[in-house]
Amino acid sequence: KVTAGDGGAIAFRATPLLDSLDAHLKLGQNISFLGYGVKKGGSLSLTGRHVRIGGDAASAQAAQAQGDLALTADQLASGGFASRSVTALGNLTVAQGTQLTPTAENWLLSDTASQQASGRMGRVATPTLLPLASTQLPTRSTAASLSLRASGLGLPGEQLGVLTVERGASIQMDTGANVTLAAD
Repeated sequence: KVTAGDGGAIAFRATPLLDSLDAHLKLGQNISFLGYGVKKGGSLSLTGRHVRIGGDAASAQAAQAQGDLALTADQLASGGFASRSVTALGNLTVAQGTQLTPTAENWLLSDTASQQASGRMGRVATPTLLPLASTQLPTRSTAASLSLRASGLGLPGEQLGVLTVERGASIQMDTGANVTLAAD
């Protein structure tokens, strides 16, 4: 019997020491996160000191050199997650010209999936963007949600908790999706 499951959860969080921004989350180059599910994609939660999404390679390297979290638009758009949350302990910037288009791909099982005793999911399923509503498929895609938050940590005397979407950047979501932009 094949039982459809969710994609699970992945969370990485930089935790500051005391009342400071001394927290770093640095991801390696070409890193990707996968949260595909048959029934529903998983959740991805990332928290860094300051966060920069998109922009050129030089900007990303400069951000990482300062201890900030730099993400590409593709890292937030792909991987099968139904829910994506990015939090900056300080400020969050979506760089100029960045196009965020998160979708929730699901595993689409092959006709032979129920005949496999065990093994890699990629042998019996393919990541597929399913229609949001389908009468022909046993499953349907869930519209992806995206949350971008600049928390600011409430540190006195610093300009923190600023969420900036620079000129020409856009966030495009499927019908029924939730987008949360928050600055505390």
